[in-house]
Amino acid sequence: MMTSAKFKRAVLTTASAAFFLVAATQPLTANAQEAVRPEIGKPLQAASALIKSGKFKDALAKIHETDAVGGKTPNEIYLIESTRGSAASGAGDNDGIIKSYEAIVASGKAPAATQIKLIEALAGAYYRAKDYPATNKWATRYLKEGGSNSQIRTLLIQSYFQSGDFANAAKESLADIHADEKAGRTPSEEKLQLLANSYLRQKNTAGYISTIEKLLNYYPKKSLWADVISRLQRKPGFADRLGIDVYRMQLATGNLTAANDFMDAASRARAVRDAASGARAISDATSGAAMRSRAGRRAEKVRRFSAAQSISAKRPSACSTSAVQLSTQSPSFM
Repeated sequence: MMTSAKFKRAVLTTASAAFFLVAATQPLTANAQEAVRPEIGKPLQAASALIKSGKFKDALAKIHETDAVGGKTPNEIYLIESTRGSAASGAGDNDGIIKSYEAIVASGKAPAATQIKLIEALAGAYYRAKDYPATNKWATRYLKEGGSNSQIRTLLIQSYFQSGDFANAAKESLADIHADEKAGRTPSEEKLQLLANSYLRQKNTAGYISTIEKLLNYYPKKSLWADVISRLQRKPGFADRLGIDVYRMQLATGNLTAANDFMDAASRARAVRDAASGARAISDATSGAAMRSRAGRRAEKVRRFSAAQSISAKRPSACSTSAVQLSTQSPSFM
């Protein structure tokens, strides 16, 4: 609803289970100089072997044996939770991942490179759990500690949106978009969609209009134009006399396809003595190839066309008042 499925998949690919299979086995060697009691060391060694065999649930059961042992040292806790976290990751146990990784981070015993990956994974795990305040906490910490995965920033912005903090979602999205534009990069469609939705939820009409214009400029999709034009027509109080202007926009964006609409457009054009639009409508009605070649024109070209086709000086064209201004009363288009 908020974003495309592609975007949701992207923000969740924060850490792979393969990393944690390695991370779980390394501490047994790295901390060998610190004593580990047999009642903890033996179950952990057995669990590590089960993890390597892909038997994650069996490994979790074996690790559970260590829970009954009292008086654990910080090193033993670290080794237990490292192994448990690896098994939980392989088993798809999101709650187990959170519990173990938080314990490891809190211990302060993980190497720096492992620590930052655990923090990254916690942000993703909390997002999957739909705990957005916790997502914000861990994503913010990851970025402050120098994490370089840009998807975590995307996840942070998405969690702002999901938790209803539309002001911060808009602020951070806009910062990213401005950075892209300043660097000569085209902002992603997903970023622009999220920004538009954030403005819409705040009833920020000016921001929403500006973002839709960017979308139409960078991604002038026929379907987006169809949606904007459709909302224009559904707006309460929409005047029938503006129908010719709607047809002009549909012609310019490749969204006038029904034979009856072509004929109606030509009839309306003749009624207001707009011979150019009438002739074009009739011509396009018999030229599917030409119609397809015009689909997807960029927004600036469409605006110039609309202005040039103004009905008369006494009756200003509806096209010159951006159609997106009239879509703000409708639900999100994402």
